[in-house]
Amino acid sequence: MLSPGLRPRPGVKELVDWCKTNGRKVGWITATSQANLFAIGNAITPHVDINDFDLITSGADAIRPKPFADVYEFALDQMGLAAADVLAIEDTKVCLKSAESANIETLFFPNEFSHYNSKPTEPVLQDLRKGITELR
Repeated sequence: MLSPGLRPRPGVKELVDWCKTNGRKVGWITATSQANLFAIGNAITPHVDINDFDLITSGADAIRPKPFADVYEFALDQMGLAAADVLAIEDTKVCLKSAESANIETLFFPNEFSHYNSKPTEPVLQDLRKGITELR
């Protein structure tokens, strides 16, 4: 059961809004179950409009789970985009590997469940609002 007070992580809403305002496509590329997507979508709807996503994937869209690139390859095909034209934002090392395996430039945005040890040379974002200023 998800907390009714579930909110998007810092900068997620602002990044989605920036992308939509600037004519960029936005995908929620996940390999989680459709039931989990539905629950998360309902919980964050007061903050992020699910209809702002041009594509939302689930585990049903990939033959192999992350860290394989299947779900990203599916998303690129569905959205008509090349990997070189996409930026992925991932929260775990396994998911990061999935995007990188699809040759997509990726930002690491870990959460409290990510269990990672960052290296000094590894770019890690804690707040996506800082990334938005780089896009401008």
